Amino acid sequence: NTLGLTDFNGTLYFSAGDANFQGSALWRSDGTESGTTMVKDFGPGSSLYLQPTSTGGTLYFTASLGPGPIPNELWRSDGTEAGTTLVKQVPFVGLIVAKGRFIYFSGGGGLWRSDGTPQGTTLVKGRPPGGGLGGSLTAAKGMLYFVGSDKRHGGEVWRSNGTRRGTTIVRDIRRGSATSDPGNLTAVGGTLFFTAKDGRHGRELWRAGPRPCKAKGKCKKG
Repeated sequence: NTLGLTDFNGTLYFSAGDANFQGSALWRSDGTESGTTMVKDFGPGSSLYLQPTSTGGTLYFTASLGPGPIPNELWRSDGTEAGTTLVKQVPFVGLIVAKGRFIYFSGGGGLWRSDGTPQGTTLVKGRPPGGGLGGSLTAAKGMLYFVGSDKRHGGEVWRSNGTRRGTTIVRDIRRGSATSDPGNLTAVGGTLFFTAKDGRHGRELWRAGPRPCKAKGKCKKG
């Protein structure tokens, strides 16, 4: 049971469970049998969710060490057992994106930022009544884009520069509290492309960013 293959500093990292799916461990490999070794065993009931996210010589991943499959802890590793440590426990840790010396991730309906330390792991913008932030994190042109929602706008594409004040909705595509159901967030150069529904035309291709849209099909400025 091998999951989450990730290249980190030229070495393959992955999570592997035992034959009975009772727990998970972090492994590393140079592509040879003798060079495939366990970094850290997380014990019975654990699940690891590796992602290709690293910054400053550190690999970040999420884990669930309690009952249930939902990741609730952010971890970091330098590739050694001693250097594989818990950063912070946050409910429902989601996608991780590296931006500069920080990583960003969704958790508990909010957008978080971390420098890899417990005290440096803080909420950028929390969950407002009737909505949440942080799904489908994608970096483009120095900004972080994601699917978020609030009571006024419903589900739409948001962007953030890493600060609370700089975290705002891009556009209310489907007016009012109904969701435009954004998806397929993809960065091409400095432009973010995504699909959404405005409530009149079905699912269309949209963009957010400074560059002209050269994709086929309907493209609108976000």
